[in-house]
Amino acid sequence: MFPRRGTGAVVESWLRERGFALKAFAAAKPETRSGVVIRSLRTETTFLGPDEPVSPDAVRAAAAALGEEPADSVLAICGSIPGWEGPAGAAFREWLKHWRGPIVADTYGPPLKWLVDRPLALVKINREEFDRLVPPAPGDTSELAFTMRLAEAAARWPVAAWIISDGAKPAWCALKDGTTSTLRPPPVREVSATGSGDVLLASLLHAHFQLGKTWPEALAFALPLAAANAAHEGIAEFPLPSEK
Repeated sequence: MFPRRGTGAVVESWLRERGFALKAFAAAKPETRSGVVIRSLRTETTFLGPDEPVSPDAVRAAAAALGEEPADSVLAICGSIPGWEGPAGAAFREWLKHWRGPIVADTYGPPLKWLVDRPLALVKINREEFDRLVPPAPGDTSELAFTMRLAEAAARWPVAAWIISDGAKPAWCALKDGTTSTLRPPPVREVSATGSGDVLLASLLHAHFQLGKTWPEALAFALPLAAANAAHEGIAEFPLPSEK
């Protein structure tokens, strides 16, 4: 991680106190961005502060440390990577060219567009992010059109597997060999969806790389865990007035 000032120090301290394995590379100001979760009785929305590029020096320090990892280590590239087209992004790209193990992407925007041209083990993104990468034809939001776009992506880029989530709707898995499958998450009473995508990715990686499951099997393993995250109060853990 790249902690910045007060907010970053709080996050780093929280992780270390709970025994998480962590490598931190101090980044220059400004603050690590914070998020505000707004909840009502029906909906939840997260507003994130502005994100800033990490300094190239911090990226190079992270690259040097990760270069010491075993050759079969899995690198997951997640979230936003601001400044991808600037010095920080150039440092990331140079670093990734030398990574020896499998690479998994759960990002969006310019980083995702660059990464899909690489032989990734997995791209795991949500439906909105996929629609930005492979836009639908104007007015055509049918499932058939989506299936065709997913098949197009699987055939076009050297990515071994694509998993596209869509909240409580069915998730899709498309493999490079042309195999596609879909699986619906178990129905739950959603309390807070915050973090469910992260739980889904972590569970997919555990199931595939540690338990030896295929990607469709890993999706079946991971979806109930992501749904369970949405069904209990976690990151957005506070009662509404009417819930007291």
